[in-house]
Amino acid sequence: MFSYLIALLIPIVIHGTTSLKDCISEIDIACHEEMKEKFVIFNSICSSVFPPSPSTIRNYTEKCGSVMKCASKLNCSQEHSQKEITGATCENVGVEYYFFEHQCMIPFTREVYKKEHNCAEDFEAVLRTPSIEKQPLKNESSCISKVLLKTCHHDFIEIFRKNPIKLLEPYNIKFKTNDCTSPSDKLEKMKCDGWGLGLESRLKGIPVLNASDSDVKEAMDMCRRIERCQKDACLTSRVLKKAIKQNCDYAKMISAELKNIFELHPEYSRCECLKRMSYLDVFNAYKRCTWMDQKMNCWLYAIMDSCKRPEKFALGQCPHERPSYGFPPVLFSDPPPRVFLYMSDDK
Repeated sequence: MFSYLIALLIPIVIHGTTSLKDCISEIDIACHEEMKEKFVIFNSICSSVFPPSPSTIRNYTEKCGSVMKCASKLNCSQEHSQKEITGATCENVGVEYYFFEHQCMIPFTREVYKKEHNCAEDFEAVLRTPSIEKQPLKNESSCISKVLLKTCHHDFIEIFRKNPIKLLEPYNIKFKTNDCTSPSDKLEKMKCDGWGLGLESRLKGIPVLNASDSDVKEAMDMCRRIERCQKDACLTSRVLKKAIKQNCDYAKMISAELKNIFELHPEYSRCECLKRMSYLDVFNAYKRCTWMDQKMNCWLYAIMDSCKRPEKFALGQCPHERPSYGFPPVLFSDPPPRVFLYMSDDK
């Protein structure tokens, strides 16, 4: 939305000699009144634990547009790109993460979209119509109500139940410009990460020695759905998008590779440590091996990784169990983002 406004206000530019820092200083002085009005709204947003309402975002966008209209008259704004000027003068308040989101909305949404709860449909119905008469959030026996109790800080549970319209309304905002500034972009990212956590849980539940074809197929279907979701989520980094595609390829190979290993070494099926090993364990160990760039069969390494080799170890012997390394390299979702920190700075 910001970039759409600015595109109308700032002509195509070429790089000049005025530094961006000096240009922003010029804007601060020349557009003091516009900046002051913008900061009044910005500071009110920062002082709230909740994300801004649609009307607040609209007001802030208008004030930011006034700043950019003023800035477009300055020579230095002709010497820097539209993106540089915008990034230095207009905070992207729509996709920042606020305290309520860290304490409730993020863990709640992620948990809702994990497969074992299976209450995403209820949540999406509430999201579409927060004023729905029979509100599932107010029904303590409903799926999403139970997830709310499990994941949200107690300070926010009753607020969420009593006023879902106020808390969920921002996530229905989707700007027409599609430039990754909408609160709905945050919600899409939370959903993708929730599916990623669900896949990790699913892989953890598939035993190495007794995996059914249906379990494996379900996990692979989940993986491809996550890949598509994260690919479309504008807040997902390119690094994670690439990693998820690669990880889904690896996960797809697990079943066939394990089958080959156990055909060559059927005695492994008697090993206690392998009886307790899951597909997630194999996946993590395989990733560790590829990161270490060892010149070995990383799938065989993955099988042996959860076990300790005797001093004189032969492939035909059963390895001994040992503790895991404790730093699993699973990567199907991002960790929770940092909360929006701010400083009140009237310029």
